[in-house]
Amino acid sequence: MIHNCLVLLFALTVLVGCKSNDYRNYSTEIEDIKKYKIALSNEIIKASKGHYTGIGSSLKFAGKDDNGDLIFYGLTDRAPNYPSNDRNIAMLYPQYSPKIVKIKVNNQRAFVEGFISIKMKGKEITGVPYKLDDSFYEVPLDKYLNQVDLIPDLDPESLAIDKDGNFVIGDEFFPSINIVNPKNGNIIRQFKPGSGLPKVLQSRQRNKGFEALSVSPNGKIYAALEGTLDINNETKDKASFIRIIEVDPYTFKVKMFAYLLDKDDYLKSADVSIGDMDALDNDHLLLIEKGVRKDGKFQNKVFKVDVSKASDISNLYLPNGKELEYGEAKDLKGIHFAKKFPVLDMKQLDWKENKLEGLAKVNEKTIAITNDNDFGINSVSRRDYVLDDTYEPVTELNKVYTELWIIKFKNKL
Repeated sequence: MIHNCLVLLFALTVLVGCKSNDYRNYSTEIEDIKKYKIALSNEIIKASKGHYTGIGSSLKFAGKDDNGDLIFYGLTDRAPNYPSNDRNIAMLYPQYSPKIVKIKVNNQRAFVEGFISIKMKGKEITGVPYKLDDSFYEVPLDKYLNQVDLIPDLDPESLAIDKDGNFVIGDEFFPSINIVNPKNGNIIRQFKPGSGLPKVLQSRQRNKGFEALSVSPNGKIYAALEGTLDINNETKDKASFIRIIEVDPYTFKVKMFAYLLDKDDYLKSADVSIGDMDALDNDHLLLIEKGVRKDGKFQNKVFKVDVSKASDISNLYLPNGKELEYGEAKDLKGIHFAKKFPVLDMKQLDWKENKLEGLAKVNEKTIAITNDNDFGINSVSRRDYVLDDTYEPVTELNKVYTELWIIKFKNKL
């Protein structure tokens, strides 16, 4: 029966993979949507040298305060930046230190209440990339296109809160998972490929590390790569799945699951990206899938993912010894993929932003989402990849807001 189901999956005639009896049309169950533009404090704008700080790279719910206001934590990107060509990244403020941001929401507004910088050994980190090897390295430049000479650190893209109240942050560079002290921002523990995580994760596409991360009620950490692995620069366009990693921070046991892509929607696998995710319970995740479709239109979708019966692919290879990313449908029969069920197509809700990057469970019937505003950068590439450096300190022209939507359903997710 599983083999037949896999044939259907790879024929890609069913959006959600193997159908389940609990399939629902969640979009018909929406009861209410509240929409906010998050107001930034002068302090956080000053910390990013006048850029309209992007705080929606990830989102997690942390309860209510004494007034009943909702408390969320968001995450800034590595720095105001813009790609100057395929290998170079122009960092308009390379000294910027990425931050964890406290957001409050009430019936009237959403606003930043405070923030802390992420630190390594007591020193604020930068978002300057590591030189891991020639194929995965981004060359950091300043706004004048001179190479930046700063100590490299992390590109934080995903955020969760563990059972002990620590922040857990996913990084795109190694990629790595970092446990952060909530009082001072210090990284107190790190998992990275070859040191707590499988080495194969080093083959992530450039700038596509741990874009999504969550902690389940039982304390396990789930992290998803943003895209397919690009093993030996050969698999990013053909791989059928993206890897989800499960880490038990207490036993150090690690599993990897395969999240199947809806390849019929896209020209190639590399066009698909995973955004944020959050755990509904110990077996189910909510996850953002996004990318440019074959018709050239951008789509943002939210899926419910069941990992309870997914195969651990940590030690599975093709008969020729290669990683599963090289496999065709016939080579992958017998593998149980994580089941996926569509929850939302954001286009149907008139979501305008391409970069849906924050996703948080508020309660059993409610979720919250945010966009990444890229610090309001409106520069564009021109001849020879020289940047049109027209950005200004915060004005109405570049106030590209981080939006926060709270979506309530009639029934439990």
